[in-house]
Amino acid sequence: MTAVAEREPRTDPAVARLLADYQTFVASTNGKMPAWVRELRDRGIQRFAEAGFPSTKEEWWRFTSVEPIARGRFVDLAEQTSPADLSEALRDVEAVGGQGAHVAVFHNGRFVRHQSSLDGLPEGVVIGGLRDALESHPDLVRPYLGQVADIESNPFTALNTAFFRDGAFVHVARNVVVEQPIQLVFVSSGNGEPWVTHPRNLVVFDY
Repeated sequence: MTAVAEREPRTDPAVARLLADYQTFVASTNGKMPAWVRELRDRGIQRFAEAGFPSTKEEWWRFTSVEPIARGRFVDLAEQTSPADLSEALRDVEAVGGQGAHVAVFHNGRFVRHQSSLDGLPEGVVIGGLRDALESHPDLVRPYLGQVADIESNPFTALNTAFFRDGAFVHVARNVVVEQPIQLVFVSSGNGEPWVTHPRNLVVFDY
């Protein structure tokens, strides 16, 4: 049995702040996102507005207080990346990636193509950034994005759905064999302030 706590999330200042941040975020895209992605984001923020932050009165969260997160103010690192930050953060990526692997690198939630090692991918394999895939392979993304991550049961999933900018996209077509490992390397760097990123990863294997 799951206990559900009653509350009015729209009157919660922490929730109201994120709703305002969402409006700013959407305005910053200047209509560049496809309409169906905007609808997906809207469903995410609407669900978060309905649910609010989870509390310890709820069964799944009774041992975990998210109060410091709810009351905190975080910088979106996806907007803060600089070449100097990138160089420092990626200094050990070569060692992390491993020899012979197909490596996709992400800094502060964004795909970094020039730091990735994706040469020699078999035909029928796509590895890269979700943001790029929304433009170059929308037919491979749309049937699956938002279909598995459940915004109904987890308000943080709903927030991620609303605010994701980028992340990993991996698609392997039917009957294709990938001999080398696929590695997704995520590194983050900030300036000491509390920060957040909202990457969304989508991995699809046809069979």
